[in-house]
Amino acid sequence: MRLQSYLLAETLRHVEEDAGTPRLAPDAEKQAIAAGPAFPDRILARAAILASASAITVAVQRAGGRILFVVLGFTALCFIIGIGATHALPEGFPARANIVSLLALLLLPNLVSLLFWLALSIRSLISQGPIAASGWLGRQTLAAYALLERLFHANASARAAGRAWRDYLTQTAGGRRRLIIISHCCWIAALIGALTGCWWLLVVRQVDFVWGSTLLTVADVQSLLGNITRWVAAFGFSVPSPDDIAASRIDTQPYAADLRRHWGVFILNAIFTLALLPRLIALVLDLIGYWRAVKNLQLDLTHPGYVRLLPLLMPLHHAHASLDTADGPARVTDRPSGISTLSPNLPADAAWLALEHPPAQLFPRKDIKIDLGVLATHGDLQTVMERLATRAPGWQAVCILADLAITPDQGIARQLQKLISASTRPVHLVLVTSSRAAAIPAADLQTRREDWLRLAVHAGLTAERLHQYVA
Repeated sequence: MRLQSYLLAETLRHVEEDAGTPRLAPDAEKQAIAAGPAFPDRILARAAILASASAITVAVQRAGGRILFVVLGFTALCFIIGIGATHALPEGFPARANIVSLLALLLLPNLVSLLFWLALSIRSLISQGPIAASGWLGRQTLAAYALLERLFHANASARAAGRAWRDYLTQTAGGRRRLIIISHCCWIAALIGALTGCWWLLVVRQVDFVWGSTLLTVADVQSLLGNITRWVAAFGFSVPSPDDIAASRIDTQPYAADLRRHWGVFILNAIFTLALLPRLIALVLDLIGYWRAVKNLQLDLTHPGYVRLLPLLMPLHHAHASLDTADGPARVTDRPSGISTLSPNLPADAAWLALEHPPAQLFPRKDIKIDLGVLATHGDLQTVMERLATRAPGWQAVCILADLAITPDQGIARQLQKLISASTRPVHLVLVTSSRAAAIPAADLQTRREDWLRLAVHAGLTAERLHQYVA
């Protein structure tokens, strides 16, 4: 799937979710159905057709351009920081720079960042899952872009395109790889700035590189710098000798001009071999991972905005039918024809769970005990699943209370799927029309019911496990 097609579909989804209803365009839907039998292909085709007739394509391109502008700005800032770091330590006239402090300042932050990146990469390989995090500099770039979006008074399409880009960068494997690549580019810019700054120190300021310590002897410093010099020498570059290290002690006079040149060239080579070269290798590896992730990019069909398109793009020819796995996000059998057909009878001997709101606000029946608690945050999901695994096996079913005032979104869909897969007993969904839901206009409430129904059906629930209750 091409990234442009993915972003067009996601932007259109955000626009339609903000409006509360899909854009009806029969010609576009007919062309989308003719694009192929698979549901994702039809979504992409429909998005391309509708985007070409609106400002969505331009909005996506402009949002990408603003991200590029922020990335270039961050990269330029990192280059300036790299130059400034080399001028932080030289002082006095003639200028002197502590060798150990300068090497630590220029090499250590990059080394720590690379070790953190390596640990995450190894963890992803071991767990065979998506990369767990993105680069810190990449996340800060995204935060700066979000600030720019807030300051930029964009229209509805531009805001939707911005959300589509942010969702892609934070919620997909390819997007997180892209943020890591941005981090690598910022680090590379900082290291190039450090090389430029060191060259300036050598050519213009004629810096003397010295060291001094009341605790470390000449032998200690030679041993400390020995590992660095051996690594640099392995690439064929010249390195300071033990005599050069001894002659660079701060109380040694006079300071030879050749010594200044030896240390300067060594520091330049050390930055290249110990910092810039490993960072370039990490960049190449993540570029390979990014290309693979882009090839496997898929739409998340659990979004209510996509589920809402099923009747338009995947029309059923009879009331009770089965959708093939190629036709939708999940296999559905015995599709309910509407929310009004659901059973008002609740299962007996069930464990109960409430979504987002305390049960007293949803379900005033006194004979119902909420055994599993309230699921309001991601941390609550783990607690609920632990209770499902450890409580007594007397339950015959698990009932989930959901207020129709709650919008069924992607997070709820994932939580519902996890609960269904974790439970060894049938899971029932009870839709409660609370006082908050009753205040919603009738047409919007009917749309909300249909969204909940589609979400539940595609999560794996059949008609007999869906219930309605008026509080």
